[in-house]
Amino acid sequence: DWNGNVNDYALVILHDPSKMNQSLLDEIHSSNVSTLYFIGNQVNKTNVSNWQVGLAYPGGRRMDEVQATINDGFQLFEITDDLKSELKKWPPLTVRFGKIKSNTGSVLINQQVGPVKKEDPILYFGKRKSAKFGVFIGEGIWRWKLAEYARTKSSKNFTELIQKTVQYLTVKKNADPLRINLPNRFTTNDDILINAEFYNSSFEPITEPTISLVLTDDEGVKLNYEFAKNSKDYILALGKLTEGKYEWIASTKFAGKSYKKQGVFVVDDISLEAMSSHANHNLLNQIANKTNGKFFELKDIDLIFNEIDSRKDMVNVTYQESVFDDLIDWKWLFLLIALLLSAEWFIRRYSGSY
Repeated sequence: DWNGNVNDYALVILHDPSKMNQSLLDEIHSSNVSTLYFIGNQVNKTNVSNWQVGLAYPGGRRMDEVQATINDGFQLFEITDDLKSELKKWPPLTVRFGKIKSNTGSVLINQQVGPVKKEDPILYFGKRKSAKFGVFIGEGIWRWKLAEYARTKSSKNFTELIQKTVQYLTVKKNADPLRINLPNRFTTNDDILINAEFYNSSFEPITEPTISLVLTDDEGVKLNYEFAKNSKDYILALGKLTEGKYEWIASTKFAGKSYKKQGVFVVDDISLEAMSSHANHNLLNQIANKTNGKFFELKDIDLIFNEIDSRKDMVNVTYQESVFDDLIDWKWLFLLIALLLSAEWFIRRYSGSY
């Protein structure tokens, strides 16, 4: 009975959509709205093939119970280690028995039966035209949240799974995954720092890929660098560079795709003293007023002398400093006195007057 406009929404969640009005379902599929499908055990195999979600779904009525396990090769967004560990402890889902295969998209959660990890998906993501979609296969997801809360008194990992799923599907237009933050002009006195960021498909900053930079100077000499990784971004310290024009190319690879950014910056040889060739009289006047001083131009030099003479706080000050040197520091004088004393003692001794 819903008669709204699907384009007014960022995400449509469909639970067992084969029970929906077909015209509404067609409208959703033809729109650019992201869709999240929950496929239960009552869904018809024929209907699934008409949804264009790249899913080969079995028929029949036989069911199976499967555990969930994270696909380590998934790269659309980041999953914490806590969620990966907690997912293995959650109750099994009930799924249609038979081979379930995703022909398109990226699988986040696979099925596991006992110790055997299967390639059959539980949760995967794909694109239909320009719209993203996610498909969750199986019944019993509600048990996951209850089981986590019963064991840990918290449902943070289940909440993370839902939030990141919705966040990925509702991000309509990703900016360039590779971003380089670099001004286009420096001086020879500047320490040049370059910041870089890389975002995954869910617009989360990550530091998994390695970002390299090639710097080329005016003479065509190329220098190769690699960005250092921080917790959520990258940094590269080039230090001080000589005057000239530099071209740079930053590149990286992630999830089988290559990304590249390039640009130019200039280093100028400008000293602070050479930036202005004449005195800033307005600035000097302001400094004088704020420091209880006065400002005079060179033509008023007589007024300067009169001002100095009339100022009571400006008086002549005489300093006297006494310096004493130890006699022992005068080695030649000390040696002379020692020789004279020794000579007197020898003469007195020789003459018998001692």
